[in-house]
Amino acid sequence: MKTNTNLLALPAAFAIAACAVPALAQDASPMQPQTPQPTTSTMTQSQAGFARLDADHDAAISKSEAAADAGLNAAFDGIDADGNGSLDQAEYDKYAQASQQGTNDDGNPTQPGSD
Repeated sequence: MKTNTNLLALPAAFAIAACAVPALAQDASPMQPQTPQPTTSTMTQSQAGFARLDADHDAAISKSEAAADAGLNAAFDGIDADGNGSLDQAEYDKYAQASQQGTNDDGNPTQPGSD
């Protein structure tokens, strides 16, 4: 009895093809630079920094409270997005994240020791 070797190889070929399908189904979009997201550690540090500066515990950092931090004081007007004369937690978080990354609110490098 003569066995066709091509018929024996057929199941192996199907098995290999079945393993390749999931790899081909992966997202083939080009790599896009991702904006760094604040980590839990960064957010905790930001919340702690905000609480430290919010001396009167009114959930806002006034210009006079910001004077306790030289870097924040210097950048205050640019960080105060709504122009109300105080920083809320979200405005401070943005500043803290930029400071953590070594840039100011405008994306420019911060000066060492400016915070």
